[in-house]
Amino acid sequence: MTNAPVRRANIITLFLTLLFILISGEVYLRYQYKKEHDILISKYKGRELCTASSAEPGLIYTFIPNKCGSNSHGYRDYEYRYKKDPGAFRIVVIGDSVAQGQGVELRESFCKVLETKLNQSVNNRKFEVIVLARTGYSTAQELILLKNEAFNYQPDLIIWSYMLNDPAHPVYHNANGELGRYYFKPKLHFVNFVRKKIFELKEESKSKNCGKEFHKLLHCAYWDQVKSQIYQIGGILKSKNIPVLFLVHPIFEKDRSFDTYTLTSVHKKLYDAASESGLIAVDLLNAFKPYNMDEVRTHSETWYDPWHPNAKGHMVIADYIYKHIGGYLEKIHDFNETRKVIPREIDSRLTNFYDDFIWTKGNSMVSDIRYDVKPGDNFLVLKTFGWNPLRDDLNKLGLKIVTNGSSLKFSHKDENSFFFVLDKNIKQINEIQIMSSTFVPKEQGINNDTRRLGIDVASITIQAEQ
Repeated sequence: MTNAPVRRANIITLFLTLLFILISGEVYLRYQYKKEHDILISKYKGRELCTASSAEPGLIYTFIPNKCGSNSHGYRDYEYRYKKDPGAFRIVVIGDSVAQGQGVELRESFCKVLETKLNQSVNNRKFEVIVLARTGYSTAQELILLKNEAFNYQPDLIIWSYMLNDPAHPVYHNANGELGRYYFKPKLHFVNFVRKKIFELKEESKSKNCGKEFHKLLHCAYWDQVKSQIYQIGGILKSKNIPVLFLVHPIFEKDRSFDTYTLTSVHKKLYDAASESGLIAVDLLNAFKPYNMDEVRTHSETWYDPWHPNAKGHMVIADYIYKHIGGYLEKIHDFNETRKVIPREIDSRLTNFYDDFIWTKGNSMVSDIRYDVKPGDNFLVLKTFGWNPLRDDLNKLGLKIVTNGSSLKFSHKDENSFFFVLDKNIKQINEIQIMSSTFVPKEQGINNDTRRLGIDVASITIQAEQ
């Protein structure tokens, strides 16, 4: 009993000592924060003319609307209303400074070049490429843009512009030109100090066998996080029935060429993860391989920029996107008017398609079409993207088309399009059955996709001529 007051006194003393340490530590860390922040303010005079602290904590910072080239929503882009015009096809691009077009004129950015190419090349279609990209944003920040802003624009397609520094922590790694550090204001500096130390210890532990190269380290130590975020993108867009083009940008390694590029394994991991999550993966390394790095990258007198392409580099990206999915981007509203079906664009019921609404499962159906066959309608044309490895071996491919229960006669193949002769007895097409052999990409050594795939369907068209 006599020890109880002593124990109580010891506990109180310990508590007060800890409280003193915490308060003293908080005061010291606040002083250090202000000292370092004052240096940043002096270093980046005028920064707050263009950027500001974000009301959304996860974003940390944002761009001020109608300032420094930003539109009324705080993005480096032209003005677009939320409401989409009838007949317009909208592409929303999410990314960082590369998608934003840092270092080039807005009209020279790959987003705007793509928009121009589409509007010049596809007749009777209006295309809008809307840029939701900000300098220095990481994947975690870009996911917030996807959830909070992208769907306001009623997109028909999302292009995710992925850079190899995207997994970087916006404050602790400082991959955003100190924008994160400039605007990050911890509520409790002592708590943030502890979090940072834990972060550093975890990174040290996870990166022991990762090597020192920054981009490799990020995709080694933080691979679980990267893969989880890619799957989040796929899950969100799958629930909205909106396809995603997942662009993997290369970096411009100093004193190297694309032939001696050291990050191909990182690209493959990203490509496979995106494909597995239902995204349309596009490795832009293939687009840049014909070029010398110096002719497609931005040059600076003060530092070597490994990330940003110049105007020619942006043109290369836009051309590659256009060639890769140009046919896929034709918006179809009325089959009777356009004589064309793109499976994901119609209200008709789809059976035995995968969630991307491109790949069949070997025996798939498009129904509830109600197309009135017109005089001169001679061919049903199934256009593919050319992704099936059996596409040039017609016997092994085994492609068959059945309309309203009647099998159509195969006529010929022209590049990635398969022509079938329409049955003259059919007055209205109500359903189209697509049958083919199947393959598993992983078994073919193509990628790690374990799905059993049939044929890739870009569009189904009714044509008069061959």
